[in-house]
Amino acid sequence: MLTETEKLKRKQKYQEKKTLGLCKRCNNKVDIDGIYGSECLPIIKETRKKHRQKRINENKCLTCNEKPIEGQRYCRAHSEGQKRLRVKLHGDRTKKGLCKRCGDPLDGKSTWYCTRCSVLKNMDDKKSYKKKKDKGLCVICGNKALPDNIMCQLDKEKVYKANRKFYQTRRGKLLKWIYDNRRRTDGVITIEIIKEVLTQYGPYCIYCDNKLDVGVKDSHFRLTFDHIIPVIKGGTNNSDNLVPACLHHNSQKGKKDFEQFLEEHFYDTKDQIYNRISSY
Repeated sequence: MLTETEKLKRKQKYQEKKTLGLCKRCNNKVDIDGIYGSECLPIIKETRKKHRQKRINENKCLTCNEKPIEGQRYCRAHSEGQKRLRVKLHGDRTKKGLCKRCGDPLDGKSTWYCTRCSVLKNMDDKKSYKKKKDKGLCVICGNKALPDNIMCQLDKEKVYKANRKFYQTRRGKLLKWIYDNRRRTDGVITIEIIKEVLTQYGPYCIYCDNKLDVGVKDSHFRLTFDHIIPVIKGGTNNSDNLVPACLHHNSQKGKKDFEQFLEEHFYDTKDQIYNRISSY
């Protein structure tokens, strides 16, 4: 314990540093006024970190002394306020073209996060999702989940309403149509089927005979597999019904019949294409 004279000396020393614009703990220049007087930014961050860790160890809300919500750092009263502050901060950062998480400038690959933060966020989301699921908590809000479900009743209803609203839009109807057609097809395009098709025809487009880029997503001549009989008209995913095609001609054909597409776009070379298919 310090004596009265020692306390007085220390107070005078701090006052001298404050008038000079120096941190009371170290002799660095003060950026902003700290919590306990004039302190530099590293000292402020360090003290806040210690207080934060102390509250986490004692299982207390980071703002008050109440018990926090299970799986979160804040009590029910302060969690809503923190959400509002986060939303405001994230909104300000996105307007300025900064990362929502760290505040660094965006590198153009994502709309909200820099490359480092997007990787870290995905890892954190996966960990928290698995942790909540194992404990039997709702993966959205962290409250107790329904039996044999990953959500609570309130969030389940919200998700159901949002899905219903989405599937009434144009994009939602299109995705539902694609999903339903995929379910109707017999079998799945496996690696064995892909190898079989490529050994038959080689990595060349059946229509334009250009060499296809295997594993390149952004290429115009990306390797895709076209159905001779379209899926919507009862076509299967067997190797007999699949041919390699470039992205351009595959999307151009769409749900047209094979014969109709050749008549419209490849009238001069249709005999050669038929010969290539019939030879196998």
